[in-house]
Amino acid sequence: MNTVKNKTTIYSNLILKYFLTHEMVTNKQLADEIGLSEKTIRTKIDSINYMLKENNLGTIEKKPRIGMWLECNTSQRAKIQKLISADENELVQSDKSRMVLALREILNVNSKKRLTSKDLADTLYLSVPTMLKVISDCKDWLNMFDIKLNVIRNKGIELEYSETSYRLALKNYITKLDETHSIYEGITYFMPGLQVDIIKDAILEVEKEWGFNLVDESFDEILVYTSIAVYENVTNKIKNLNISKKEFEVLSQYSEYHLAEKIYKKIQRYIHVDIPDGEIAFLSIQILCSKMIDYEAMPYDTESLIEQYDAKLKEFVEKMIDVISNVTNVDLRQDTELYNGLLIHLRPTIFRLKYN
Repeated sequence: MNTVKNKTTIYSNLILKYFLTHEMVTNKQLADEIGLSEKTIRTKIDSINYMLKENNLGTIEKKPRIGMWLECNTSQRAKIQKLISADENELVQSDKSRMVLALREILNVNSKKRLTSKDLADTLYLSVPTMLKVISDCKDWLNMFDIKLNVIRNKGIELEYSETSYRLALKNYITKLDETHSIYEGITYFMPGLQVDIIKDAILEVEKEWGFNLVDESFDEILVYTSIAVYENVTNKIKNLNISKKEFEVLSQYSEYHLAEKIYKKIQRYIHVDIPDGEIAFLSIQILCSKMIDYEAMPYDTESLIEQYDAKLKEFVEKMIDVISNVTNVDLRQDTELYNGLLIHLRPTIFRLKYN
């Protein structure tokens, strides 16, 4: 049985558990229940079926347009049950994988969805004491984003956060922490029914029209942030982003603000949604903090960047060029391309620090 256990992942066990408790199963049912794409489910079922046959534990039978079922005798069923109920350390390979799976459920909690420690323990096939350790790890991770996780008796798990903190945590979870699911799968899990392809195409169109390219990491981040904004507004869950009037006035002077505005306008051609100015300002901050390639065609007017942090940044860049000129004995003070290049590449760093 050790060979079987070594080949069995947490998701494989979730699928096997579903087969044990249902007479007939479809790919869609499994995808909805477990949170994987139907394509991934099909791949995992093939792998599980191979493992079952190899270890004489039965087979998964399929009937087109009807569904699938587990074909096994009582003895084989008992062995499979023993397998998925075995040492939890073999079902969930590490503390991190436990935490990732738990956070997937916790970050999806809202006022209409109740989640208790026992619910989580049952979902991950862990004992309640072990689950409490996992919840503690989740608390530590969420604290990095100023989100407080509370376990309230007779109520369950609740989160305390600002909208900005939640979006930052969700973006990091989808793009960095959860390595099992694609960005697309992550978005559609937390934002069911959202037309992600339309949002992705809108960003790509604006990239092409404005003549720049976001690096993959930044593209994924902006896709997630834009998806959150559209989903919350489509589902009438509009949240306060706490962007002050003064800060809005500053942000609206940047080209990135108009870029964000353009993205939402393209989305609105296909999705009926009213995007408030605060959402545009929020997305413009993310673009300002992003890493871009090929700025040559960006419609920047460096003389218009008169905001306080730009003024300080300009002064810093000028001093940097002065030092380089003195060290190399080459006068670079009139090199406009160098000046603009340094300004553009340092600004995302400044904004990342300013907006945490």
